[in-house]
Amino acid sequence: MPTVPQLSLLLGRNWSKALQLVDQGAVHCFQGDASGRRVFQVHGKSGQHMTLPRHYCSCQAHHFECKHQLAARLAWILKACPVTPVDDGILANMLLEA
Repeated sequence: MPTVPQLSLLLGRNWSKALQLVDQGAVHCFQGDASGRRVFQVHGKSGQHMTLPRHYCSCQAHHFECKHQLAARLAWILKACPVTPVDDGILANMLLEA
């Protein structure tokens, strides 16, 4: 099991905030029926954010890997978020509205 300093080095400065979001159940995954693509919805202090981990987040800190992206990745790896299957068209609209 990694230590706290190892996690800090691996995940950066936002890891503790991301872990809090995961612990609070703030991450939800929507997965496209046909494509299998995943979009995550993360509820943070400033509202809800749509994220594609490693690629995009609708928050203002999206230029860097933000806590929402990291929370989505952690929640997926830890199997700590509900997954809702949706039509791929709905998934695309979710991203367009983000």
